[in-house]
Amino acid sequence: MTRTAFLIVLLMAATMSQADERVSMTIDSFISIKESTATALIDDKYPITMGLSLEEIRCYDNVGFVSGWYVYDKYQKKIPLIGLYHDGFLDLFQFPPDRHVALMQALHNKTLEPEEFENAQGYLERIEVTHPWVGPDGRVTESVASWSHGDKTLGITEFRWIGNFAPQNNVELVIKNGKYPERRLDMLQAVGLAGEYRLTNGSMLCAHVTLSVNEVAETKAGWNLLLEFARESRRCQGDSSGYFSMQLDHKYQVVDSNGYITYQCDKRGTLPDDSLDGPGARGQRYLVTEGQYDSSENPRVIGSFFIKDAAITIDRPWPEMTP
Repeated sequence: MTRTAFLIVLLMAATMSQADERVSMTIDSFISIKESTATALIDDKYPITMGLSLEEIRCYDNVGFVSGWYVYDKYQKKIPLIGLYHDGFLDLFQFPPDRHVALMQALHNKTLEPEEFENAQGYLERIEVTHPWVGPDGRVTESVASWSHGDKTLGITEFRWIGNFAPQNNVELVIKNGKYPERRLDMLQAVGLAGEYRLTNGSMLCAHVTLSVNEVAETKAGWNLLLEFARESRRCQGDSSGYFSMQLDHKYQVVDSNGYITYQCDKRGTLPDDSLDGPGARGQRYLVTEGQYDSSENPRVIGSFFIKDAAITIDRPWPEMTP
C-alpha cells in the first residue's frame, strides 16, 4: 500500500469514527393509554372480567369517554361496552350493534358528547361502578357497583382493578449515537414534574407542560443539555416558561438538573440583550423584566442570566425563579 493510499484509509477511518461519535438529542412527547383490566362477581356467583380504555378526557368537565368489553369467565365471549368515566364513577352500556358502531365512530371523530349517556335509552345492559377514592377527611369510600338488564338489577361485588387506567403523558429524551443503540430518558421524572404532569385524568385546568431541546454541548464530564419548558393552560394565571439546565455523564445518565422560570403570564418576560456580544463575552445575555410598562424600550429589569455552552449562569437573581 502506498503512503498516499495509507493516508486516505486513515482519513476515511477517522471520518467514519467521527460519524459514529455524532450524537443527537431530541424530545419525543406522546400519550400512552393502557387498557385496564378488572375482575368482579355479578350477583356474587357469576365471575366476569372487564377490559377498559379511557379514550378521551375532557378535563375542563372532568369527564372521560370509556370503551371496552366484558366477558363472563365461563363463556369468554366479549360483550362491547361504551360510556363515561367521571371522578371515579363508571357508567357503561351495551347498546345494539348498530348504535355501538355509530357511537364509536363519533368517539373517534371527536364529536361524541356526554349527553349521549347521561339519559341513555335503548341499551341492552348497563354497568355502574363507583370505585374507592380518598375523601377530604382521609376516609376511603367503599366500592359500589351494579349490573342491570331491563327491569332486572343485580349487585356487582369483589370489583378489583388490575393495571393502570389513566392516560399518561410521556416526555422522553431520545439520544442517538452511531456506536450505540438508541437510548431514551424520562424527562418528566428527571426534572421533577412527573407527579404533576404524568396523569391527565382529573385535571380541571387541563394544564400541561412541553419540553424542547434548546442546546446541547459536550463537556469533559459528559454533556450539558439545555431544555426549554412551557406550562400552559386555558387560564393565563399560572402559565410560565423557562429552562432546565441539565448535566449528563458519558453514559447519558442525568447527574444534575436545575430549573429557572424566566416568564410568567401577565407578570414578567425576557428580552435578549446583544450589548455584550463579542470576544470574551460570557454568552448570550437575557434580561428578565417584570410588570406592565409603556414601551419595550423601557422595561423594568429585575434580573439577568447568560446562556453559553448549553448552561445557564445567573448574573442577577430574580424572584420565584425555580419551577
